[in-house]
Amino acid sequence: VEKAMENRRSVLVSNTTEHEYYQGADEELASRFVSEVIAPIIAEGDPIGAVIIGSRDPESKLGPLEQKMAETAAGFLAKQMEQ
Repeated sequence: VEKAMENRRSVLVSNTTEHEYYQGADEELASRFVSEVIAPIIAEGDPIGAVIIGSRDPESKLGPLEQKMAETAAGFLAKQMEQ
């Protein structure tokens, strides 16, 4: 996520080992994705967050459609933050 925000470009990650995202320090609340799209939210030229769409199903792969959806959501959120 940090790399996508730093490069200010969306990233489509497929066919990799599982990535885990924790909510707090509790491992039981971890979300494990095998395919994901990360789109940075850029407001006034600065990355302020990211939209992540993830899939836990190893047979379901995210593609360009999901990448465009994440980019659209990130653009919308960036405009809202600028107002």
